[in-house]
Amino acid sequence: MLFRSKHKSFRSRLGWLPIPGHHGLVANLNTPRTDRRSWGDRLDHCCGPSLDQETLLFSPAVPQPDALRTVLAFPSTYSVGITSLGFQVVWATLARRPDVAVRRLFTDRADPPLPRGQLDLFGISLSWELDGPVLLELLEQQRIPLWSHQRSADDPIVFGGGPVLTANPEPLAPFLDAVLLGEIGRAHV
Repeated sequence: MLFRSKHKSFRSRLGWLPIPGHHGLVANLNTPRTDRRSWGDRLDHCCGPSLDQETLLFSPAVPQPDALRTVLAFPSTYSVGITSLGFQVVWATLARRPDVAVRRLFTDRADPPLPRGQLDLFGISLSWELDGPVLLELLEQQRIPLWSHQRSADDPIVFGGGPVLTANPEPLAPFLDAVLLGEIGRAHV
């Protein structure tokens, strides 16, 4: 894990119990559920930390003035995206480089945005087939043309990776300028 939450009431507000001798948390199944929201929704609603409340377990580099301005997006909420080991590894790898100024984007929150037209790279990690439509929504929110052939030199390079693109990049290829195939240590463009 590359971060941990500073939120003190994280466990008690969700009905989670620590198990003696166990390093993880397990849902307390005896806690009655009074609503139909998922655990992820409950995490986001009641106590999801904001990005400035994280305790990083690594030291990000200070970006150089001419660093590549990058957004790394995850097509789900913060509580789901931050648990993705692949997303964390890519983000931490980029954040440790002084030649890259990386910001994260989730469907429910983001690092402070860059001004329009000041983005060099836009990357997304796709874990499920149903993440494809979210890619298009995130591109629209960032005011990036959806189709790769409609982008100009003023638009960021849009790249994607993750299990979905490694398995079959063709359905989403028209929307991406580059596809990273394989694991982060041995990715092929």
